[in-house]
Formats: sequence, C-alpha cells, structure tokens
Amino acid sequence: MTSRRQQIRLALTGSIGMGKSTVGKMFERAGVPLFDADAVVRDLQANDPELITAIGRRFPGTVSAGKLDREHLARTVLGYPAQLEALEAIVHPAVQAAARRLLAGHGRERVEPIAADLGISRRQLERLFRLQIGLPPKRFASLVRFDWIVRHLDGRASWTDLALEAGYADQAHLIRSFSELAGTTPERYVRGVRDVRGAGPA
Repeated sequence: MTSRRQQIRLALTGSIGMGKSTVGKMFERAGVPLFDADAVVRDLQANDPELITAIGRRFPGTVSAGKLDREHLARTVLGYPAQLEALEAIVHPAVQAAARRLLAGHGRERVEPIAADLGISRRQLERLFRLQIGLPPKRFASLVRFDWIVRHLDGRASWTDLALEAGYADQAHLIRSFSELAGTTPERYVRGVRDVRGAGPA
C-alpha cells in the first residue's frame, strides 16, 4: 500500500525590503518549488509600458526613457507608508475590480470586456491576476461558476436549465466543466450529498 504525501503551500508575504527574497532562496536551496511573485512584479515593471507610465506619473524621476529606475523607486517608497501604499495601489485596483465583476456575475462574464472597461489589455490583466491571486482570470471565473453551480444543484429544474442559467453552452459543457473540477459528474455529486444527509450523524 502506498501513501500519498500531502502537499503544503506556504505564502511569504510582506512589503518591499522585508526579506521575502532571502527566505525564498532558502526554500529553493532546500529543493522546495518556488513561485516568486516579486520576480513577476520586476518583470512587469521592466517590460509593461502601461505600468511603467503609471509609476512614472505618480513618482516623478523614477522613469527615464521608458525605463524604471528601481533603486530610485525604492528610495522613494521605503520607509514612507503612504508612498508604498500609493505604489501598491497602482497594481492592485484592476485585479480587485475584475474579481468583483466575476464574482457578481457568478463567473459568467468574459474576460476581454472586463479588461477593456478597466483600460488595460487582456494580457496585462492575466499577468496581474496570476501575480495577486495565483490564477489567470479565466480559471478564477471557472471556479466562481463552479461554486455557484454547487450551491444550486439540488434545486435545479433540469440540467439543461441550470447549464444555460450558469452561462454554459449546453448540458454537456456543464458536465465536462463540473467533472474536471469535482472529479465526478453533477448527478453523482448530488446523489452523494443526499446519501450523506440521509445517513445523519454516525
């Protein structure tokens, strides 16, 4: 009999200069897989013209010839909570607004019009989503829609009606999507829930 090792996920959080990179390197040396969000931020700050422009507008002198001076930016914000909050606010609002819309629409709204309404490209929204939430917006939307489906399975009129109400193309689309996330079909899931409820406390 083989045993399955439980996967543990840890998040290293904190503001600029608090030692996240140092601790992350310690994990890497120990052979622990690492997703470095700071590296994603550095890539955005180095290669994303929209983000660089926004930072330069808010912090004059930190951008020259389209390039961000990270050392100058660090001197500008480190030790100044209001400045640091202003820097973080440049990146965070788009993701927060997009997540609110996806939640309000139960994951049915397409990503492209959300990005357009926020004034950014779909690619930029995807990169920001991966950075701050750990998932691309389309995957986040699928999980939101899955949550809505789970909460409405038992009171459905029919699988087809439920699929259309949730924004799926048809019943088959609903079943495929649900099975991918739950590892079972909606019908089997409902039957299992009813069996557990009927069994009552042990």
